[in-house]
Amino acid sequence: MREEICPIFDKTDKAGIELEFLKLLVKKMEKIKADKIISKSYNCSELNGHDLIIIIRKKILNKRKKMQTKNELLEKNFSYHSPTLEKQEKYVKLREKAKELAYLITELCPESRERSLAITGIEQSIMWANASVARYP
Repeated sequence: MREEICPIFDKTDKAGIELEFLKLLVKKMEKIKADKIISKSYNCSELNGHDLIIIIRKKILNKRKKMQTKNELLEKNFSYHSPTLEKQEKYVKLREKAKELAYLITELCPESRERSLAITGIEQSIMWANASVARYP
């Protein structure tokens, strides 16, 4: 009687496929931990070699897709975005409102570390708001 598949990939499945080979393949080619390929939601006794290969392929494709999305996001975030006229108008509106709030805080709050942090928070908010306008349509 053949041993059942288990997530640690050190046994042979019912069809006789050497799972150790798959473990090495996954580790070397995709650089992901083979013992995490099969989630705990899979019942080891119900899987055969073909099912295992399908699961591995899906996991690998999902990892590639996520990596591609992350790379695209990095490219977008670290690229220059030339401002259009519409975006320039948005920048001006955002800065005007931020300036109003900064003046209001300066007027109403006593000079202190907390007031300085409040002004810095406004500066950061505008920076991220401008980044949002620049990066997305």
